[in-house]
Amino acid sequence: TVENTTVYANEFFELRPDYGSTWEGEFIVRNCRFVPANGRKIAGCLVMGRNSGMHDFGYTCHMPAKIVFDGLEIDDSSHPDKYSGPFIFSNFNPERRDDTYQEKFPYVLTREVVLKNVTTKSGKSVNVSPNGYMFKDVKVTKK
Repeated sequence: TVENTTVYANEFFELRPDYGSTWEGEFIVRNCRFVPANGRKIAGCLVMGRNSGMHDFGYTCHMPAKIVFDGLEIDDSSHPDKYSGPFIFSNFNPERRDDTYQEKFPYVLTREVVLKNVTTKSGKSVNVSPNGYMFKDVKVTKK
């Protein structure tokens, strides 16, 4: 759980790739502020990580089963051209673009994301991921 925090980074959370970007449990964020890259022009993301599903870490790697953002202000007022809004997830695996990609050590993805009272300074909507295929089955609820 993270509360009453301002983050000035490219992402709100980074799951360590050297441990398989694993986190078995939930993320809960309340009443926070996110300034992507301290105001530089990037399309920020809330959760960043990398996992190809091809490395055996010695344990099953999990993303948080459920992520709740309740009261998050994203200050994306300084954004790149052709900006469509911030992302929930970064592109964890650029190779996983369709169902032909088969992981040897399957990465357990997030099942649900709740966006409650999430606002952006740009007025743009929060997008799921630049890798729409990988996260296509994630249920995103906006309240």
